[in-house]
Amino acid sequence: MADLVTRMLRAARLDAALYEEVEADPSALWQATSVVVLSSLAAGIGDRGGSVSEGLVLAALATLLGWYIWAYLTYLIGTRLLPGARTEADWGQLLRTIGFASAPGVFRVVGVVLPEPPWTSLLFLVVAVWMLVAMVIAVRQALDYESTGRALGVCVIGWVVQLIIAGVLLGLLNPAPLAAPKASQAHVTESLKEGVYAKESSSAERETVGAGRASRSPGPARPALSTAGGKPASDLSHG
Repeated sequence: MADLVTRMLRAARLDAALYEEVEADPSALWQATSVVVLSSLAAGIGDRGGSVSEGLVLAALATLLGWYIWAYLTYLIGTRLLPGARTEADWGQLLRTIGFASAPGVFRVVGVVLPEPPWTSLLFLVVAVWMLVAMVIAVRQALDYESTGRALGVCVIGWVVQLIIAGVLLGLLNPAPLAAPKASQAHVTESLKEGVYAKESSSAERETVGAGRASRSPGPARPALSTAGGKPASDLSHG
């Protein structure tokens, strides 16, 4: 345990010799796995204010899967696409060095004691940049590069490829949002049809009511007849 803590601190200090050390030590794989899990848990606890839930376990499992995929992509790109003059590495070496590059992520647990969310976001941003620098150093040492720029290029290409793969998988697993605009358009069309029908029905109803009133309206007023000789009452008054 003390050896693990010491190695994590050295990895966080960006000690290039540490990454060379774990690259050459196959038994360090379980330590690299522990670093990845601890970094993921620290991020979850720091972001949620200390609450521990089932989501943390799922996030840790997802992080482990992402670590494996990222290490394999880096291995393929570094040894096949951008190999250096002295490049000689295998997947296990990339797993170990990249795993220890997650060591700075443990400091995200400090988010538990920060007073406001903006400070937590700032902490996570600083740690993300810190981890990126550690990642570049880890890749450089594992692939025996003489140039840090080449290692950075491998990381950037791997990141882009991983984003593309994630986008394709999300599109295959969740195609519903693509059909949503059509459904929404159909709903709007149906609503317009209902509105036109309601307007026509209202107009027809007003016309029917108007016709009914016209048929019930009284004719021209007739003068009232008096009882005296059948003459109008107005004539009798003037007589």
